[in-house]
Amino acid sequence: MTSIVCDPLTWHELPTEPLRLRLPERLQRLTTSHDARSAWQEYLTTGPWIDPEPTEARGVVGHRVSFLAPVTPGPTALVLHTITDRHRTDLRPMLLAELPGTGLQAISLHLPAGLVCSYGLVDLPEGMDPAALDRGAWRAVVRATRPDEARVERIGHPTGELSRLVLPGGRTLTDWEPPGEAGVPRGRTVRFEVPDVGRQASVEVWAHQSAPEHGPSRALLVLLDGDTWVQHLGVTDLLDRAVAAGALPPMTTLLPSSGQDRDARLGLHDDWAEWLAVDLVERARQYVDVVEDPARSVVAGQSLGGAAALHTALQHPERFGCVVSQSGAFWWPAVDGVDQFALRGIVAAHTGPRLRIGHQVGTLEFHLLDLNRDLVRLLDEAGHRVVSHEDVGGHDGAIWRPGLVRALAHLL
Repeated sequence: MTSIVCDPLTWHELPTEPLRLRLPERLQRLTTSHDARSAWQEYLTTGPWIDPEPTEARGVVGHRVSFLAPVTPGPTALVLHTITDRHRTDLRPMLLAELPGTGLQAISLHLPAGLVCSYGLVDLPEGMDPAALDRGAWRAVVRATRPDEARVERIGHPTGELSRLVLPGGRTLTDWEPPGEAGVPRGRTVRFEVPDVGRQASVEVWAHQSAPEHGPSRALLVLLDGDTWVQHLGVTDLLDRAVAAGALPPMTTLLPSSGQDRDARLGLHDDWAEWLAVDLVERARQYVDVVEDPARSVVAGQSLGGAAALHTALQHPERFGCVVSQSGAFWWPAVDGVDQFALRGIVAAHTGPRLRIGHQVGTLEFHLLDLNRDLVRLLDEAGHRVVSHEDVGGHDGAIWRPGLVRALAHLL
């Protein structure tokens, strides 16, 4: 039985060009540096200016959102995760426009209600043509993107911190992240290594045991791409707060690093699935409590990790009875540019116990949205129990952090 939860304001098709709007009147009226300083101080305090009343444009219900920044010598582009990705070869639609005489520049866009995304700004270097970016230039743009100067929530990213934008309606997702409060009991984290598949190298693993230290109700989470989650997405703090708030039971979380061999490890390989279910868990017992019950054992991942997590549980349901799959890269592998969707056959061939699955995909995720819907349908037809959430966002840690807590709360 599959339950699909979709925000009523979900945006399923992003127009090819973002809809730029006229700047709000309060920005158009700025004519002096004195007025600009007041507006800039307000922006620093409140963050992007969001029109409270939704409007419809191109069939999409959304809000006018205005972003400000000081003028720079060269062009400045707004980088909204997944939205700007559609303009990776031509950034002109995302360039801020100077407000003459103010020292500020701004852009206003019509963005979908309920949107949750990471974002930042990037100053294009001299010589970079915003109308003609190649793959290398786009990667340089991503690496150079900085957070908004406004005092809004920040979120970690492999290239550094970014800001997080939450439009009206998005709090139904982000409220799954309990607020940081003084006095939250902190768990214990240890690091160790486990011989890799083939024993030619070792995999670095973080193990986090939330407070209280021991207890019969403890659950097990194996979260793939552990290095990203620990170093950039603050997972131990996130889980400690969720446990303290009562959203999750006490947990032991194992976080294996993907390192430089990510595709090799997460590419739906049976030996890696066995390593997760057997080698990793057995070595972890030396350091932390590990529950035996598969009904309280979860394997989770995002993107290719989302596909690998599902593959691992299908191969080893005796160890993992639950899965969290977020934005699964279910096209894997691609041969000569053609998606193979290997999990289709793996799901069909599975004869073991049925799984309980928490699934999430962003409605702005290009062809991944349809692939994820297809897989949810296949899992449902095969008798697995799936709760699927489609959130207004992209391939983005900004939706994965709260989505992870929500899925775990459902499963545990």
